[in-house]
Amino acid sequence: MDHFQSAFILLIFQSLAGKTWFCFASQTCKTNDIKTAVLLNRETQTDLKEHKMEMDQRLNDLQQALTDMSGKLKKTEEELLHQKRTLAATRVQLADVETNLTDTTTEAAELRMKMIENEQELAWLKDQQANSSAVTTSGGPPVYFLVHSPLSLTYKSGEIVRYGTILYSHGGNYSSTTGKYTVPHTGLYAFSHQVCSNSNAHHYFSIMKEGQSILPTEVFNAADHPTCSSASAYVYVQLNETVWIESIYAGYPMNIVSHNSYYRTSFSGALVHRYA
Repeated sequence: MDHFQSAFILLIFQSLAGKTWFCFASQTCKTNDIKTAVLLNRETQTDLKEHKMEMDQRLNDLQQALTDMSGKLKKTEEELLHQKRTLAATRVQLADVETNLTDTTTEAAELRMKMIENEQELAWLKDQQANSSAVTTSGGPPVYFLVHSPLSLTYKSGEIVRYGTILYSHGGNYSSTTGKYTVPHTGLYAFSHQVCSNSNAHHYFSIMKEGQSILPTEVFNAADHPTCSSASAYVYVQLNETVWIESIYAGYPMNIVSHNSYYRTSFSGALVHRYA
């Protein structure tokens, strides 16, 4: 018999006899009262066992419910993690789509600008063709050329400007390697050039014929944006002589603007009158 049962019996004895210690001391307790206490103790133990079994069953049910809830929680967390990963991947794809859309929009804008430039150049070319045909007095096809986009953007004194883009060259020979235009006929030619510079520029360029400066042009830009300077001259040139654009003075380092939608460094010429 454990301490709990002993204490329980003593309490029952006390309730029956009124004074438990007197009952044990005098040994006057009745036999029936003792039997009754024993029976009550057994019933109480039975009730306690049943109550314990009930509590154990409820505990097992709670533990099972907790296990089930833990499983469901883990599954929910896994699904949530999967959704987060899917959302992150979707955001990356969306960012790629936005980047591609931006690139496509930029390319479309550049193509539109290029189309406008080509249309303007074509219109200018048609005008030049009409004008050249009108001023050629000695017969034969018109002779003219237009080049732009220098291969270098910085020049020292004595350097020839070599243009990388030959827009057209009819009846003559412009060399991007040497930067010189070789005339195909003796005659009177109209030459022009334009130099576009960045800010803080002070420079001189000139139309040159066989090493002789024909028309110097000052390029001075103190503004905070690109500006352009141009010059034109009529020059008598004999067959196979050469004409070019040269840097004849560099005040301090200067970067020229090659080619964009608003500025174009270029060199052009046309035969005005052909001599036999």
